[in-house]
Amino acid sequence: MDAMWTEVSKLNLVTAAPILQMPVFFFLGRHDRWVPPATSVAYFDALTAPSKELVWFEESGHEPFVDEPARFNRAMLERVRPVAG
Repeated sequence: MDAMWTEVSKLNLVTAAPILQMPVFFFLGRHDRWVPPATSVAYFDALTAPSKELVWFEESGHEPFVDEPARFNRAMLERVRPVAG
């Protein structure tokens, strides 16, 4: 993280990647302290994509796959896998 922090902290995805040509899923932890949920939601709202879905993990911080592994795996199977083919 230290090697990239200067560059990453200056990145504005709203201007750098306003459009993606693929389905997009945001899996957000409600208690994320690394990336404030409001920041992620602002990008999600501004993003243009063929389809996009925001999935909240109410008991998670920055790593829903660690904090709520069963729910994360279920979301991957039920939401992402069908789109991925």
